[in-house]
Amino acid sequence: DGFFTGIVTATSFSGDGSSLTGVASTENIRTNTNATFLQNINVSGSTTTGSLVSGAVSGTTGTFSGDVDIADKIVHTGDTNTAIRFPAADTVSFETGGSERMRLDNTGQLLLGHSGSSQLAGILAQVNIESVNSGNLTVKRNSANEFDATISLGKTRATSIGGATIVQENDRVGTIGFFASDGNDTGCSAAIIRAEVDGTPGSDDMPGRLLFMTTADGANGASERLRINSSGQVQIGNSASGFTTKLIAGTGSGDNGITIYSGTSNNAFLHFADGNSGSDRYRGYVNYSHSDNSMQFATNDTEALRIDSSGRLLLGTTTIGESNANNLTIAASGQSGITLRSGSSNDGAIFFSDATSGSGEYAGFVQYNHTNDKLNFGTSSTARAFVD
Repeated sequence: DGFFTGIVTATSFSGDGSSLTGVASTENIRTNTNATFLQNINVSGSTTTGSLVSGAVSGTTGTFSGDVDIADKIVHTGDTNTAIRFPAADTVSFETGGSERMRLDNTGQLLLGHSGSSQLAGILAQVNIESVNSGNLTVKRNSANEFDATISLGKTRATSIGGATIVQENDRVGTIGFFASDGNDTGCSAAIIRAEVDGTPGSDDMPGRLLFMTTADGANGASERLRINSSGQVQIGNSASGFTTKLIAGTGSGDNGITIYSGTSNNAFLHFADGNSGSDRYRGYVNYSHSDNSMQFATNDTEALRIDSSGRLLLGTTTIGESNANNLTIAASGQSGITLRSGSSNDGAIFFSDATSGSGEYAGFVQYNHTNDKLNFGTSSTARAFVD
């Protein structure tokens, strides 16, 4: 056995080291070959003094109270194509299967699927996902309650992190943009969904509106097509205020309309409801039947008027009158008739016409004159008789 004090320098060491004692913690252990440690490695101080500076080191765990300097990457043991790398200054990347999957660059941009700083529509996003043959983001929540998965977009007028400066009317709160390449870049929007402040906000009071925009053919920017305002009104083609109805369609100029598109043997209808069950759901209605091309108008859940496919008008019935006089058919289960109400000094008349102008417009007539209370009868556009 040999017992030594001070520094001992040797080119090799034999034995399991079980009897090696008295090595001060302030001393260095140097080796020119790989070293394997079966217990923890505790390193204090900087990475340049009192550090492991060369060779491979393996062990179960390591505890470091100072910095650990790595030139390029940290590799997963037994899985050398999986690593954390430092490919450039102020940059960290993550690799699996030998390919880079994620990078945090020197601007603070988190890049998924690629390694180059990328912009869409001129926006340098803090999180950027781009890859070949895929580009998806999934958020899923599993919980035994009514709560959902959420994507939240927020806005304040603060100028620092954590601020809560109140927003103002017409401020944009959040935008979802859909951009596509026009052969030059991806700066052109195809469609946009945007939330804005729709009124004056206050404590626990945030009026909002939702805008839907699309880009017309030949244009490179989206235009508003529909909005839902803070009152719940749906406005199609306009943003005008002052309306009291829940649906406002039209631009305020030119031709505008609404189309209800149904099957060839089905109905298209508008219902007027004062309840949510039974006939209260369609107490009044306008219905177009494509099976026979007739239009019906109903009150109190009962058809009151019908225009058939020939343009004939039926009141109180669905059966047309005699074929020589069926343009207007009026029916009732009891008495029925027509009332012509005129001014006290005016006429009420029924004209029989075979022309679209001149005296042929009233070739025959029945006319009641309220001034002198006479009933006149005419043929060939001439009064023939009267009853006073």
